[in-house]
Amino acid sequence: MFPGMNKNEKPAEGGAMISEEAVNRFETFWCSGKTLLFISAVFVVLGVSNHNLAEIKQAAEILQAHGLKLSAVQNHYSLINRSSEDSGILDYCKENGITFFSYMVLEQGALSGKYDTAHPMPAGSARAESYNPILGKLEVMNKALGRIADKYGVGIAQVPVAWAIAKGTLPIVGVTKVSHVEDAVKAANITLTADEVKELESYDFSDKTVIPLCTSASSGISTSEKNFSELVPIGDQLAGKRFSASAGKNDVKAWYDTLPLTKEDK
Repeated sequence: MFPGMNKNEKPAEGGAMISEEAVNRFETFWCSGKTLLFISAVFVVLGVSNHNLAEIKQAAEILQAHGLKLSAVQNHYSLINRSSEDSGILDYCKENGITFFSYMVLEQGALSGKYDTAHPMPAGSARAESYNPILGKLEVMNKALGRIADKYGVGIAQVPVAWAIAKGTLPIVGVTKVSHVEDAVKAANITLTADEVKELESYDFSDKTVIPLCTSASSGISTSEKNFSELVPIGDQLAGKRFSASAGKNDVKAWYDTLPLTKEDK
């Protein structure tokens, strides 16, 4: 039992009691190095943080076996980190009535419009090491964020937050000033259109394999490959192919069939 809690203690209305068995099983679960938080021994909401889909399902099953419900998941989620969406976590949460809390939606300011190649993050910081090398790529996305921000009369930083809300998540926004709270309210009042959400997501190739190709009578493709990789976040880029102006569908297919891709990728 939890310290200060006796076996005959009754849970508060709407709460539930945790058995010793449940605690022991959760202690085993904690050994994975993940985070599982109990509000208290007598509680209303339980949630997990930084878990993959299999671990989330495991937590939900353990809780369900004791008459409890997994109510919240908190994971890193942003325009340049959509792993929780790609892995099916967001869908699972929606299907099971689990609130998904997204954190780092602004990527520590990298998606706020405040930083670019001319104005990098302060050297020596951990975030500078992570984001300064890709600020050139993020400038393209920040320009798109800026266009949408202008439309709604808000700052760039409000748009990624509005996007996270549009995706059905509850973004966690750090605030240290009154203006930060006011900005969060502005973001909550923005309703992005489906086309705007699609546009913003179209700039993220961080988890995709990109293979350039073109038709040209003279110039090569190497410069285009270099420019593309510098301007857009890319997970992986394979060598492209320049076809002659007279190339046909069969020529492209023959080349495509030689690419080192899995059936899923194709």
